[in-house]
Amino acid sequence: MSFSPRHRQADCAISNPPWLRPDHIDKLKLFGYLLTEKNSFINLISKKDVENVYLKHILHSVLISEVVRFSTGMRVMDAGTGGGFPGVPLAIVFPEVEFHLVDSIGKKMTALTEMVSALQLDNVRIYNERVERMSHRYDFVVSRAVTNPNVLCQWIRHTIKPVSRQSVANGLLYLRGNEPLYMPIPHRTYALKHFCAHPFFETKQLLHVPLPPL
Repeated sequence: MSFSPRHRQADCAISNPPWLRPDHIDKLKLFGYLLTEKNSFINLISKKDVENVYLKHILHSVLISEVVRFSTGMRVMDAGTGGGFPGVPLAIVFPEVEFHLVDSIGKKMTALTEMVSALQLDNVRIYNERVERMSHRYDFVVSRAVTNPNVLCQWIRHTIKPVSRQSVANGLLYLRGNEPLYMPIPHRTYALKHFCAHPFFETKQLLHVPLPPL
């Protein structure tokens, strides 16, 4: 499948993580192509972001792995995945990790199912369900500004595995901006500008909330 001119990204202006392999980048770009094509029929991302889908959506998602490198055999839920973010880019980069993409909007899940099939992502499962109704256990839950993180923590707390397999404790990994946020429970915030110098990431953050199960 070839890329039309409007889907080609100015990669020379974007600093990809050095550990990202060429085959990763090729499949990430293919996802961007599939997404923009689907977006012509169903609103998966903002129309104004189509020209910058790699930067504003795909690379943004991948930068989670600068904080946590998911290990073989882990299971990760993407809560409120929408068009597949951040779950699909992470599933491409970590094919040995099982990803459950969860969203309650059926038409988005139908489009996402078709894209995952085209990408041949055998490590992805799709659930047209409300996040709080999920009963599987996960090492991490990833999400991107779907609701207030305090609320999301309550919805997913019961899904977190009790034993962490690495130095970063199991829990929520939440992509957000730098707007003020009150969190009454322990957490840590990572500024994404430290991982990518592009101006887009100047105000972007990753919130990590360790979540021991109830």
